[in-house]
Amino acid sequence: MPSKTRSLIPEHPPTATHQLIKTKEGTYWRAKRGLFTPVTLNSSVQAHADAMRAAAPAARRISIALAPYTADLQKGRLIAAISGRLLRCLRTEGAMRLSALVGLELQPEYPLGRLLNLSYRVESNESEGRLRVRMPKSDVTPVKLRNRLVDGFRITAVVLSGDPAEDAGLHSQVVDTGRLPAIGESGELTLELAVNVDEDFLLALRVECFEEGGPGIHPGTRAMRVIGGKMRDSPGK
Repeated sequence: MPSKTRSLIPEHPPTATHQLIKTKEGTYWRAKRGLFTPVTLNSSVQAHADAMRAAAPAARRISIALAPYTADLQKGRLIAAISGRLLRCLRTEGAMRLSALVGLELQPEYPLGRLLNLSYRVESNESEGRLRVRMPKSDVTPVKLRNRLVDGFRITAVVLSGDPAEDAGLHSQVVDTGRLPAIGESGELTLELAVNVDEDFLLALRVECFEEGGPGIHPGTRAMRVIGGKMRDSPGK
């Protein structure tokens, strides 16, 4: 016996208010959700939807802020990866924090550990508002040489700070080693940046190789990873 709601549907209703349903038992028209009864979500589903609406645009803002340093990377579904971490942070801590991205590879197919031979350590002194990335002297080639053309490398530290929930809430600063020779031993390297102790931040490390004086062609000659964040001293690699 047809339902009371279905009995109110004309034989050929307008598609703006109805949809044609096809099943093994036959085909029939059904009113779209919300036409007769308001659509409601339970509290948990509604909370998830609200969190998604906040995390997705925040992830896009972070991706845009990092774009000057990631333009030549094969980022894959980077925005989705950032959004997922922000969403988990929002659920557990009630806020979206940049430090939730610690450990994120910005070029997943070519992670930092596959390119950089040097060990590193992140040190933060919030009383001084200073952040340091230290790489001790090493007797190994500082970067893995993909081919004979690689003759130099550069390491860049990027600090992104602020509130990703705000349209203009993010700002960045950067420091790098300059171009260094890729062959031979490496002396101690230190990258130091100032940070605002009142703001949340992330610290990303980028490594790029040069081939015969120019940028490396293969994507494996570049890598970038989020290695630290506010109140999180990283033991490094």
